[in-house]
Amino acid sequence: MQTQILYPHIETRADGSAVIVPSGFKVRMLVQAYLTVGLNAAALHDMYPDLTMGQIHSALAYYWDHQMTVDAQIAAANAHSENFMRQNPSTLTRAKLEKRARLQVI
Repeated sequence: MQTQILYPHIETRADGSAVIVPSGFKVRMLVQAYLTVGLNAAALHDMYPDLTMGQIHSALAYYWDHQMTVDAQIAAANAHSENFMRQNPSTLTRAKLEKRARLQVI
């Protein structure tokens, strides 16, 4: 008999994404901050004060038990962002931004 593991504060949506309830904050977003910046649970709480420590720990536990799935979701989101950026390049240059900043100061 297989035991079902429950993750308090986590809900899996129809599209397969896991979210923190009741906020709707995506687990993969929290995991990206955890992995990319190397933040621990307390630092994540400082960054996202609307989330409780219980929600954060539940999300991280969910991640470690579903690592392949969440990593695939992160990779897909990153690919989508990179594709969007390629298709919609920014016309702003550093010089244009600096000029805007100077005009706002005056």
